[in-house]
Amino acid sequence: MFAQDDGFLTTILKLLRTLPAYPIFGNGRTRLQPVYADDVAAAITQVLRQSKKPNSVYELAGPRVYSYEELVRTIAHTAGLRPVLMRTPFAFWDAFAGLAEILPRPPLTRNQVELMQIDTTACRDLARSEFQDYLKFYSTTDLASNAQFYLGEIAYSQRQYDAAVVEYDKMLTNYPKSFKLAPARLKKGMSLLELGQKNTGIRELREVVKRYPGTEEERRARAKLKELGVTTSAVAAQ
Repeated sequence: MFAQDDGFLTTILKLLRTLPAYPIFGNGRTRLQPVYADDVAAAITQVLRQSKKPNSVYELAGPRVYSYEELVRTIAHTAGLRPVLMRTPFAFWDAFAGLAEILPRPPLTRNQVELMQIDTTACRDLARSEFQDYLKFYSTTDLASNAQFYLGEIAYSQRQYDAAVVEYDKMLTNYPKSFKLAPARLKKGMSLLELGQKNTGIRELREVVKRYPGTEEERRARAKLKELGVTTSAVAAQ
């Protein structure tokens, strides 16, 4: 779980900015599925609100699975950094954590090293089923657009781009006031490009640039259009 200015993100950023080479755990392939703290809080609130008996266990995870190396590179890229990553064996980390535990406030523990050797991801099929059930019973609630968006994200992460386009379209059509509009339109455009529907995909990316100026989605849409060698607007291309 992460949030703005939390210990996890700030520590990684501090080390990325100060170390000449950033040491990563093992080969960096451990899979993680970070979830935003506000989404967790919203999910807990919704569980407490619902009238039916809650399940005994809920899996809460973000829409994308990262390898540890991918996650570090994503954080670095967002901060405008281009780090050198150094793969470091877990045996070293375990020895380092053993020494660190002597300190009153160790920067790393052996339990944390052990956790970094285990994939921490949610079951996508279960998540899809839960989101579909949520929309079936709570389609008019504040969080319904989130559930619809994450159905698109699950399909996209599994490279089921046809299904992703359908789910993102539902979000754009059924929830026109959602704060997920920009990422949904961006990912719809990316999905169309993956399907080989270049003209339609470009049109969606141009809509992102036009409708959501100043957002991260606009930046990513501009970068993709530049990569494709096309202008950011149809008018400019004429």
